[in-house]
Amino acid sequence: MEARRSLRGRIRESEAYELLLVLIVLSIVFAEAAPEREWARVASVAIQGVTLVFALWTSRVSRRGLVLALSAAVIGFIAAAVASAAGSDQLLRAFARLVNVMLIALAAFAIARALVRSVTERRIVTLQQVLGVVCIYLLLGMLFSFAFGAVAAIDSGHFFSAGFDGDGSDFVYFSFVSLTTVGYGDLTASDEVGRALAILEALVGQLYLVTIVALFVSNLGRGRGRARAGDEG
Repeated sequence: MEARRSLRGRIRESEAYELLLVLIVLSIVFAEAAPEREWARVASVAIQGVTLVFALWTSRVSRRGLVLALSAAVIGFIAAAVASAAGSDQLLRAFARLVNVMLIALAAFAIARALVRSVTERRIVTLQQVLGVVCIYLLLGMLFSFAFGAVAAIDSGHFFSAGFDGDGSDFVYFSFVSLTTVGYGDLTASDEVGRALAILEALVGQLYLVTIVALFVSNLGRGRGRARAGDEG
């Protein structure tokens, strides 16, 4: 029991973003490797729900916020399961991906809010905060991948210019290629909505790297002496 309290306390008090980062990476691997099956889509919603709850937990939100996040995750999971039982593959794909977009957006917002509060209170940039910034970056890639998938499921035409809609692994690959502006060119969006989202993701990804990530990394550890002086005073 004491060991459990110690682990909970460490996660709650130290902003254990390294654990959240591992969880996000595992969710990316699952999205890339999972087959296009009903169970995989429902499982994806469950994984993103767990990611949201853990993000809020390690970001030290209130108990009410955790309850609301858990409720949203459970409702999303149940709704995805019901859509799966209804037997409409297109409906399930669109709905599950939109639910994932919502859950990931909430998780990214919670982390960003916690990071702003942490930097303001501590007046120092820590490694944990840098990991939190990286978590948001990866979540952005996942958010857009599910957004692309939702557009493909809703639109009647082919999403990719090669003449096919693609599956989960294609959308994850296309999203992170767009986010990092690598631009291999093997997959390109064919409709206006997909292209607009790809442009938006490329802009957000680059601006995030050269501003937020660069700012945190360049100031890593700065202010420590000032913080200690204030504590001693």
